[in-house]
Amino acid sequence: MTHYDSEFNLNIKLIVDNGRGQLDANLVNKNFNLDIEGIKQVEGDIVFYHFTFRRLFEPGIPISDSNNDWKVDVTDVARIAKAFGAMLGKPAYDFNLDVNLDFAINMRDIATVAKDFGKEY
Repeated sequence: MTHYDSEFNLNIKLIVDNGRGQLDANLVNKNFNLDIEGIKQVEGDIVFYHFTFRRLFEPGIPISDSNNDWKVDVTDVARIAKAFGAMLGKPAYDFNLDVNLDFAINMRDIATVAKDFGKEY
């Protein structure tokens, strides 16, 4: 089981090896129950993150333009540099800066912004 605690620390625990069970997720109440045979039931809250879908589906907007001002400039470079190393669940993580959508702000994202630097749309 992998989860983030209230301080955004990643926790990984092996609950059972080759077990059978059921996961019930309630998207309205934003909670879940995990029931595995022979194990105490696990329950918790579901935390949602959202993408800026417009950036994925609207043609013409470069994904490197993190502040949506229609140009890739020093502001975009500064924002991604400040968030470098952040991962999903950590306070500095921002989907708009994760240009390759791998849930981490890393050198691949910086390389894409650098490639697009100076472009205006």
